[in-house]
Amino acid sequence: MTVVLTKMNCPKCGADMNFHAEKIVFGLDGGDDGDVRNGRLLEFHACPNCGAPASRDTVTQSVRDSPH
Repeated sequence: MTVVLTKMNCPKCGADMNFHAEKIVFGLDGGDDGDVRNGRLLEFHACPNCGAPASRDTVTQSVRDSPH
């Protein structure tokens, strides 16, 4: 199975952003009890055109590899 990342457009200038990292972030929903199940997986991006940073919840689509 292959995971395909969905491109993110810069909220300032509209250019395609460069993907930098995924990170589990805790405490975004008000409850930071340290439980791993309460974390959210976020993507972090930077714009090569204007330099703006941006993040979002990870958006992935699983695609099955075709058999040989």
